Amino acid sequence: DYLAWWNQDPVQQFWKSLPLDAGMFREILKLPVSRIHFRTTLDKVDGLRHLVDPNDSISLNNKTGYWGCYRHTTPEMVANPENRFNTTMEKLPTAPRLSAEPKTKTGRVRVTKVPDNLLFAVEGQDHSAMGPKERDYWFETFDKTNQKWTDGLFASTSEQGVMDTRICYYPDSGYMEDANGNKAPGALGYNRKVQLLYFADMSAMQRIGMQNKEHVELRKTFMKAYGPEGEMANGKFYLWVETNLLPADGVECEYVGCLEGTGLSKYGDHEAFTVETTKCCE
Repeated sequence: DYLAWWNQDPVQQFWKSLPLDAGMFREILKLPVSRIHFRTTLDKVDGLRHLVDPNDSISLNNKTGYWGCYRHTTPEMVANPENRFNTTMEKLPTAPRLSAEPKTKTGRVRVTKVPDNLLFAVEGQDHSAMGPKERDYWFETFDKTNQKWTDGLFASTSEQGVMDTRICYYPDSGYMEDANGNKAPGALGYNRKVQLLYFADMSAMQRIGMQNKEHVELRKTFMKAYGPEGEMANGKFYLWVETNLLPADGVECEYVGCLEGTGLSKYGDHEAFTVETTKCCE
């Protein structure tokens, strides 16, 4: 139980004693299961599958792989089809322009309220179990397109509805390499990695995916290859996708001595976000 752990005296003492230039942050999501969507390519337990009914986290490889599947499989959206669950922001914010070398923002920044229906999405990939044939197929069919799509997504702006992006990787998983030792740059070059993304709402996520030609092609070829009749139908590539439709009070974020622009702290000047800052000298 997270709250039981978080409220332990040693944990609280540690967090409260962090120096104001610590470079640490936490982002906690608080939302009902009815606002969660989870899909996976393999019968494994990762991420939100620890919390949702396994029978509700069915395969990405079946007929649910169409553009509207998120709305048709998120319980609260199914129960309220007339509600588009759009952002409550009248105008999307402009994220502050960062310097070439972002500075550390000394102090504590807390985010306690966000625009209703902000969407937090997760895409995890694990190539560790892939055999030589499947690995070669990936590099021939998906690798370059996947790189271009990821680059395009991470270059998108808050005005386009992409509020924050980051990618993490597990170093011990090793590199995802082709027969000649070639690999994708940075975090994409590892076998196991995960993208953590905030969108203005569900529509913003779908729009960026449908407008990006690399993503459209990647989605089409992936569903063909890994679908029931596809060449890689029995492949070991592991993909899991999560979406979290956040209510206005559905986050609790705190950034302690982080680089300027980290996470949602960058939206402190926007009226739809409640952001509190404790500076070093206060």
